[in-house]
This record gives sequence, C-alpha cells and structure tokens, in this order.
Amino acid sequence: MGGKIIKDEVLGFSTENPHRPEVITKSKAAIAPDRMVISAGAWSKSLCHQLGENVLLESERGYNSTIPDPNIFLDKQIIFGEEKFVVSNIGNGLRIGGAAEFAGLDAPPNFQRSERLVEIARTYLPGLDTQNSQNWMGHRPSTPDSLPVIGTSARYPTVYYAFGHGHLGLTMAATTAKLLGQIISAEKPVFDPAPFHISRFDH
Repeated sequence: MGGKIIKDEVLGFSTENPHRPEVITKSKAAIAPDRMVISAGAWSKSLCHQLGENVLLESERGYNSTIPDPNIFLDKQIIFGEEKFVVSNIGNGLRIGGAAEFAGLDAPPNFQRSERLVEIARTYLPGLDTQNSQNWMGHRPSTPDSLPVIGTSARYPTVYYAFGHGHLGLTMAATTAKLLGQIISAEKPVFDPAPFHISRFDH
C-alpha cells in the first residue's frame, strides 16, 4: 500500500524541529516521518530519554528451555503455581519457562535459571528426556504499575508510544494497535487512553 520497510538500527534523534523529530540511523540516514511510533520493548526507555521524556521501564528477564525430543507428550499447557514455571507444547517438543530477573539489558544471560527449571520439571514429569535442550533468555518490558505506555508523547505531537506490556505483549498487541491507530487518526478511542500516557511518570 505504498509503505517502505527499512531495516536499520536507530541511534537517536535530531530535535531541531520542535514538532517533528528526525530519526538518526546507524547507516547515517536521517528520516523525518510525518508520524513516529516508538514500540521497541525494553529498549524504548533509552529512546524516550533521548527525546527528553521520563519513563520508568525495566527489563524483567525471563528464561526458558526448549526440548526438541522430550520422550513425553502433554495434551495441554501445565502451570506449576508453587514452583513458578510453565510447560507448553512447541511442535513435537516441550518448552519449560519461567523466572523473573532484574539485571538490565546488557548483563549476560544466567542460563543456570533455565537449567534449574528443567531440573524441577523432571521431578514432575517422569521419563522427560532433556537431551539437546536449547536455553533462551528474553526481555519483558515492565513498568512499576504494570500498565503499558500507549499514546502521544508529552513533548512532540508527532511521536507516539506503544510499549511496556510486561508479560502480555502478544496478548495486548492487537488491542494496543487498534487504540493507537484511533489516537493517531483523531478518532474516538474504544476506551480512555489517559491511564497509559507517559506523563504519569512525571508525578
């Protein structure tokens, strides 16, 4: 529909134009969009700070281990509440995940957390074959009030935000997109976006 996809790393912004910041990329390109949405998960914090906006956002790191040939089959996801982990089917394999770790964006993964979850799972799932398991760590963008940041910038009228969904990014993605699309198009939103505005962190 006339769109253009540019794969590049955003380094920062030029804010000489107080109404329309330019995006500065690693390839030295300067892009001046009519509208800009920052939706970079846990990395959104540094981008907001470069625009002079305060946001309380931290990476809540989660771990999992995917077992390609577990030697057992589960017909549904199992949540182990007391042990704080989940086992899910992934194709013919199993994924064992959980944990919450606050260690920032740059610290190396501590895969002992993934391995510990697998050890606990073996006590509940006799016959579980954990050979060739693959460990993974990801960043959940979390705020202190557990609400995402959705809506307009407090400083630039052409900048919008959509991040901070914690554990529920995929769950809330479609609703967030609909709400933000209505805000950008100046339509009446499906619900009041005020509780999600970035200015709440200024109080």
